Amino acid sequence: MWKLYKKRFVLMHLLIAAMLAAGWFAWKMPGPQLVLIFLSMELGAIIGAWWGARIVRKLERRDTELPLNPPR
Repeated sequence: MWKLYKKRFVLMHLLIAAMLAAGWFAWKMPGPQLVLIFLSMELGAIIGAWWGARIVRKLERRDTELPLNPPR
């Protein structure tokens, strides 16, 4: 998971910073709302990296067992 998170770290944080700057300057959002947006975007980035790593593991896993065995 951390490998995927670190791979996209800079780009993801530039996007988050751009969204927060737009919220502050263009839409005049108050600070507490911007903090909530920041935390939710960070949480989304971590969950997305976790989910992506899970999908990659599933795709890379070789099924050497019979196809009638129940999934793990």
